[in-house]
Amino acid sequence: MVLDRCSHKGLVKQALTGAGSKYQKLAKKLQENPKIDSGVGYALLGCFHQEAPWPLYSMEKAKTNMDLAISKGGPSRRNLYYAGVVAYKREEFDDAAKYFKRAAVAPCGSPKERDFGAWMQSESKRGLSEATRRAELTEKLMKNS
Repeated sequence: MVLDRCSHKGLVKQALTGAGSKYQKLAKKLQENPKIDSGVGYALLGCFHQEAPWPLYSMEKAKTNMDLAISKGGPSRRNLYYAGVVAYKREEFDDAAKYFKRAAVAPCGSPKERDFGAWMQSESKRGLSEATRRAELTEKLMKNS
């Protein structure tokens, strides 16, 4: 459908040259000082790469940025939660469960993070349940094949 192609091209253009480009620049600027909001620059780019349209979509870059968010910004609830989301989307369910379990009890790393801390805690518990279920299912399928 022509409308879909136009819409998709518009999204890609924005990601490459418009709002997406500005978003990436701001996130990289925040990475210069990872103590700001517990490494939020890395978390922002991790989330960006897991949701961006082609050609910017990259689960490898998402994982790398979330690993950096944790190592440079600390194991805050947000960093662990989004690392869990990335691991889940990569179908690394055991890793996702570990991240979600830690996120459910981790402190928020900043006042901004506390604004949505209860939501992340709730979603981490839900993510833990689902990741555990998927890990068990995957293990059963591997044993039966």
